[in-house]
Amino acid sequence: MGCRKKNELKLFREKKIVPKKNPPIVYVDGVLTKDYDLDNISPDNIESLTVLKNKSAIEKYGSKGKNGVILITTKAK
Repeated sequence: MGCRKKNELKLFREKKIVPKKNPPIVYVDGVLTKDYDLDNISPDNIESLTVLKNKSAIEKYGSKGKNGVILITTKAK
């Protein structure tokens, strides 16, 4: 399962899925991150990664979620 997570994050980095213009909001362990850099999060430390988009993001986060929401939960240390 670790390889899958590494590949998912690699896709974010290499394919530039996270847009610079109108980026989604990102929460790491429930904390809103303003200047996030996915390269600073080791894939080995990620427990889960959830992407909310469209109606589900707006329902949960209001207008802040209009560009999507990425929720990252890290493993307990």
